[in-house]
Amino acid sequence: MTQHPPSHHPYNNLQNCNNSIKESIELLRSSNQRLRESTSDSSRLKHILSTKKIFGLVSELDLDDAKQSYSETFTPQVNRRYVKLREEINGLEYKSKELSQELKLAREKLNGYRSGRNEWELNTEELQQDPRYDKQKLKRLKDLQSKRSRLQFNVNLIQS
Repeated sequence: MTQHPPSHHPYNNLQNCNNSIKESIELLRSSNQRLRESTSDSSRLKHILSTKKIFGLVSELDLDDAKQSYSETFTPQVNRRYVKLREEINGLEYKSKELSQELKLAREKLNGYRSGRNEWELNTEELQQDPRYDKQKLKRLKDLQSKRSRLQFNVNLIQS
C-alpha cells in the first residue's frame, strides 16, 4: 500500500471534521438569530400567560334579576324627569301665549294711536287766526305737537 500525503487524500478526516464544524457553527448562528427574532416579544407573552381572568356564564335568573333591578331603579327617575320637563314645557307654552296676547294688545293700541292721532291734533294755524286764543299757549302747543311727532318717528324707527 502506498502512502499519500495527508492533504491529498480524498477522505481526509481532519478536513471533513473541520468543514463539518464550520457548517455546524454557521447553523447554530443562524438558529440563534431566528430564536432571538422569534422570542423578542416574549415579555408580552409572559404577561399574557400570567393573566388570570376567568370568564363564566351568567344564569338567566341572575340576568332577569339585574334587568328588574335596573328597571326599578332607573325607570322611575326617567319618568320623574320626563314629568318635570313636560311641566316646564307647558309653563313655557302658557307664558308664550300670554306674551303673544300682550304683543297683540300692544299692536292694537299702537294702531289705534296711529289712526286716532289726527283726530286729537289741533290745527294751530287756524287757532292763531282766532283772537280768543292766547298766542303764547298756541306756540307752546305747536312745539309740543312737533316734539310728539319726532318721538313718534323715533318709536317707529325702533319698532321697524
